[in-house]
Amino acid sequence: MNEELTPWFKPATKPVHIGYYESEWLPGVSEPKVRHWGGKYWEYEKGGKTCSLQQFYWRGLAKKP
Repeated sequence: MNEELTPWFKPATKPVHIGYYESEWLPGVSEPKVRHWGGKYWEYEKGGKTCSLQQFYWRGLAKKP
């Protein structure tokens, strides 16, 4: 496991902080992508289009940069 990343969180758990996260739709099946969490919705990029799917498994940095 990469020590700089948190474990994967289930879609029902939403990030506390606004920012970029590694996310995937189906663990082990889909390729992880970086998406932006805007506080209420997943976006393709900061201030960008809202993702049509909102149920992503996600992980973030385990430590502050």
